[in-house]
Amino acid sequence: MYSEVFRGITPTSFTQVLAEGSPGEALKTTVTIRATKLPKTPMKMAATTSDEANALVGTWRVLEFADVDKDGKGVYLFGEHPRGLLRLRRKPGTCIFRS
Repeated sequence: MYSEVFRGITPTSFTQVLAEGSPGEALKTTVTIRATKLPKTPMKMAATTSDEANALVGTWRVLEFADVDKDGKGVYLFGEHPRGLLRLRRKPGTCIFRS
């Protein structure tokens, strides 16, 4: 089982949480991504879920990219202060992280 949830969506930031687990068990967080929108791609406030999804389209600066190990500790694959961009597009599964 797999879950991908966007939380705390604002005009300038969001948190993306990925979780995995076996059927019938609680999902465990495996990755947390925090990002802030680049100034040249402003985001409008969203009124509906569909608007929120469209509002996430754009280029974001990654502030944190943390995997969670089996003990629940954060593992920073790109360092604690990554230098990368995340591009979210309208088509599912099209995002790019560059460090």
